[in-house]
Amino acid sequence: MNSETERFASAAIANAPFGFLIAGPDGAVLSQNRKSEEILGSLIGKNMGSIVSAFDVAGSCRDCLAGQKTIEVKEAAWNGKYLKFFFVPADGSACTVIVEDITEAKTVEKNREQFFMVASHDLRTPLAAIKASAELIMKAYSNDIQNENAKKLIANIDLASVRLIKIVSDFLEAPRLEAGRIAVTKERFDVAETIRKAVGDLAIIATNKGISLSYDAPRDPLPAVFADKEIVEQVIVNLIGNALKFTFQGGVTVSSAADDGMMRVRVTDTGVGIAEQDQQMLFGKFRQTDENFIGRGITQGSGLGLYISELLVGMIGGSVVLEKSDLGKGSTFVFAIPLAK
Repeated sequence: MNSETERFASAAIANAPFGFLIAGPDGAVLSQNRKSEEILGSLIGKNMGSIVSAFDVAGSCRDCLAGQKTIEVKEAAWNGKYLKFFFVPADGSACTVIVEDITEAKTVEKNREQFFMVASHDLRTPLAAIKASAELIMKAYSNDIQNENAKKLIANIDLASVRLIKIVSDFLEAPRLEAGRIAVTKERFDVAETIRKAVGDLAIIATNKGISLSYDAPRDPLPAVFADKEIVEQVIVNLIGNALKFTFQGGVTVSSAADDGMMRVRVTDTGVGIAEQDQQMLFGKFRQTDENFIGRGITQGSGLGLYISELLVGMIGGSVVLEKSDLGKGSTFVFAIPLAK
């Protein structure tokens, strides 16, 4: 590197919008740029670990140098701030520490979640009343209502209230899962019965759309799983519900098989499929399908369904993945559940 290139590199680091430090294997700071001083204060000659106590700074430096790999600390609370750190090996005796102040983004996220929780809680009661009223009218006064359009309108009110209650429930459940405030009760049970129940409960949706929904049950009895039964049922219902939502021709098939200590439940549909560029973000928070599909019989949900499913699955030691998807042909999701020992 010539002197002019070095000068440009030094200027870029000095004025970078993120903190940049050089630290020894024990966390002692050898140099820092202006932004890191703005975030952490003047640290040259000091041990960064004595200032930032939210995690093991020296340990991160040692791991970085020993493995010659980047170590990421996604979130560290310090002095009223939220910081993100990257430890990058520079040479055998020092590592580069990149620090970013994510306080503003974290505050926005917390405020948004708080808003959704409050709004969702306040919406739940009136939505339940709307749903109950629509159901009462359909059951108690169906013979008195002769106009078919009026009957359809009442049915639409009931269906819309169900969708809204699901969205509200998602907004309330996600923060509880993230905070670990959901109790998990594991037990032995037959997942085939859980699948049959979910398929039976959701069959009306398939019938109304003119598509099929079936469980391709194995001939031989399946071994028992060991997990939280309610969580397993919720995830299976979420996966089947998503498949039905995005399928207009053909149908949805559920299958199950034991393999390598896990029960694998596959949900395969012949729906719209998922574009390759969207597949990596599928289990992210507030993720929606391609907007081009919205309005073609597909209603937008909370964008939390798969995110919640992944959180739930992690609590029982399982996994949920997109096995394959072809745009215009359909998708297959696999939900793995630990087998009972």
